[in-house]
Amino acid sequence: MIGAAELQWRMDFTIGSALRVGWATYKMRPWFFAGVSVLIGVALLAPAALIQTVSGNSSIIASLVSVFLVAPVSMGITSFYLAAHANPETATLSALWHFRPYWKFVGASLLLWPLNAVGEAASGISYALLTVASAMVLVWVMFTPFIVIDQELGPVDAILESIRLVRGHYWLLLGLLIAQGLIVAAGTIALLVGILVALPVVALSSVQAYRVLLYKAGPRQT
Repeated sequence: MIGAAELQWRMDFTIGSALRVGWATYKMRPWFFAGVSVLIGVALLAPAALIQTVSGNSSIIASLVSVFLVAPVSMGITSFYLAAHANPETATLSALWHFRPYWKFVGASLLLWPLNAVGEAASGISYALLTVASAMVLVWVMFTPFIVIDQELGPVDAILESIRLVRGHYWLLLGLLIAQGLIVAAGTIALLVGILVALPVVALSSVQAYRVLLYKAGPRQT
């Protein structure tokens, strides 16, 4: 039973509350979530090898090809964490097996692809500037994968819905992304073992932000 105080911080949106929910959810089944992180890493190995074979030395082609090949894994990851956030004690590995709606997900990924690919064509200071610019734009569309899987909206509608949810909360969400990046970096430094904790906590905190802001924004206008 969730107490009034815990319910309050679960329904508020701050950087701290999102991360607290991610951590609290992870602690309910730590070995399960850590094991899922290992499975996801293994699942990404095959597409990564195939992408390298198909694209050769072209990072731009590799990035584009990955949209199609990694989509099934990304959809499974998104579906799993949506389910795990909603019902952490009953979530199962079957949630990772989620391939619908594939073409909507790919379509959204292709529309967002330039945010990841543009920096790869530059180097040095240009790369750093483009990466920062891409990250700042990414905030507006960060909920797009959740929306495609959760609501099965088309690519354009999902992006517009993400923008609607972010409006009024941009700087908090940018701060959340920065905090998440620091958590993943710390997990990586911790002999890589920490990444098995960092990735689930970060993913669950993103779902928490999505669901709270979806509730606060109210029904979408059609």
